[in-house]
Formats: sequence, structure tokens, C-alpha cells
Amino acid sequence: MAEDDKKQSERTLGESEALTDGAKPNAGAEPDNGSLDNTLSEALNEISLNVVVEVGRTVMAVKDICRQFRAGNVVRLDKQKGEPLEVFVNGLLFARAEVVFEGDQIGARIIEVVDADGASRTANSLHFLR
Repeated sequence: MAEDDKKQSERTLGESEALTDGAKPNAGAEPDNGSLDNTLSEALNEISLNVVVEVGRTVMAVKDICRQFRAGNVVRLDKQKGEPLEVFVNGLLFARAEVVFEGDQIGARIIEVVDADGASRTANSLHFLR
């Protein structure tokens, strides 16, 4: 019986050497971590998130909304001229931005990113978004 175990060991060693000589592993074998990380990264890159750039907010009584929401009327918001806009990703504050115009399009240039704990960073520190 010891001799059978020895033959099994030799067969296993020989098979593993064949794999390192360029042969492909079994189809049922698990992928290496690098391959799995790439697959996960590719899948995550395809997920869509809701992004909202907020100009400002206000609270109004129903009677004021009914009276003021007419073409040409102005609704005053809580932001001052020049204050950064807030950028929300899936409802969570993610960054602050400034308004930019490119041709006929309006956009938002990110000026700082807000961490989960409320601390801000400059937009240049977001290496993972490039």
C-alpha cells in the first residue's frame, strides 16, 4: 500500500510540472486572483449611479408655491452667488463643484470631494476615478 501512495505522489508531481510547462489548468479550476479582480473591476465599471448636481434648496408653504410658480417668477434658493454646488451620488453628498458652460451645455467642474466622514479633498486626489 505504501508503494501505491508513492506512485500517486509521483503522478501528482508529474501532472503539476506539466501545468507549469505551459499547459492550461483544468476548466473547472478557479481563476487566479488577478483575473478575478479584473472581471470584478470590469463588472463594477458598468454599474450606473444617479448623479445630481444641486443648485440650491428652499422650503415653501403650499400657498406660496401656488402663487409663485408662474412663468417669469423667481424662486429664491439658499445658495449665494459664487457658492459651490453640491454633487450627490445615489443620494449621498460626494463632491462640491462650480458651474461651467461649454458651448450650449451647462456642467459642473468638481472642486473638492467629500469623504464619508465629511472631510473634503481636492479633486486631484481622486486617483481611482481616472
